[in-house]
Amino acid sequence: MSRFPNGTRHVTSAMLSVLVVAQTTGCTPSSWRPVTAPSPTEVAREPNAEYRITTKAQRVVYLEQVRYRHDSILGTRNDVTVGLPIAEVASIDKRAAGAGNNLTAVLALAAVGLLVSAIVSVQNIFK
Repeated sequence: MSRFPNGTRHVTSAMLSVLVVAQTTGCTPSSWRPVTAPSPTEVAREPNAEYRITTKAQRVVYLEQVRYRHDSILGTRNDVTVGLPIAEVASIDKRAAGAGNNLTAVLALAAVGLLVSAIVSVQNIFK
């Protein structure tokens, strides 16, 4: 026999389901969105945005302050300027601006789940 009351088990299962759904729908601390080419205006608006550049050789490079110069993509990594030929780039992704907010929402859901679980446990004690 389980040491948890039945209601607690159901609430725990529901809470875990919510967390799994949140994780699989992109509510993670590192959500990325594909971009075709960050425009100079976009880069100027968000100079510290982080970009994930994947090369055709499947090498992944993380850069900030991304800009284009002739046939290359330039950016900084650890205060060092890095350049990649555009012909070698397979994809460019940008870290989603609200990724931290998504993590906060997942943690809030977990807190609500724990609160509901505690309420159900207390109700089962008084049955």
